[in-house]
Amino acid sequence: MVNEMLFDEVTTKDHDWFDVCPNSDEVYMDSDDDKGVFDAAKIYLAEYDRERVRDILASGRFYDSYFISVLNETLPNNEGIIFCARELMRKIPFGLFWSIVAFSHSGVGTQRIVFPDKEMKGVNTTRIPNSLLSAFGLRSFEKQWFHRLAANESFVRMVAGNIKDEDWKYIIHNKCTLLKKEPKGTTASQCTSKQEATLW
Repeated sequence: MVNEMLFDEVTTKDHDWFDVCPNSDEVYMDSDDDKGVFDAAKIYLAEYDRERVRDILASGRFYDSYFISVLNETLPNNEGIIFCARELMRKIPFGLFWSIVAFSHSGVGTQRIVFPDKEMKGVNTTRIPNSLLSAFGLRSFEKQWFHRLAANESFVRMVAGNIKDEDWKYIIHNKCTLLKKEPKGTTASQCTSKQEATLW
């Protein structure tokens, strides 16, 4: 009896994390929805899961054309992004567009995010129509960016399909010259001029 009292067998209970920390079930995880340009661009450069990147871009709180211009400044030699901007924007379904943009980068990058330069204060932007700002991916309070973006031929060519005919007068580039394509070279004649024989 004495032995039983001195050496009572105590059952040990394994305490898990949720018993020790009662608030641990309320794990805070930052949502991937409604990311701004900077956060989305950081994730774009460093996230291996490109499907997650695609979802973040598709639900981001930014204009697609402006985000693409940020990527062009940050990754100027990325041909995939340039191709998406010039050939696919507004021409294919929204989800497919962001999938292609997401998979145009490996997610391995330490580049610093570069934003397009702002125009200096004092530039008159009061006459720029809202339809043109929308085509450039700018909000009304971002008018100071307009002239800097309008001076970039590559950017204007990228968003040219969204610019109304009457809005081209606000852009310094000539529409016909800017959008003119180089003529394709013709195949050389298979005959020589003297012998008129085939070159095969």
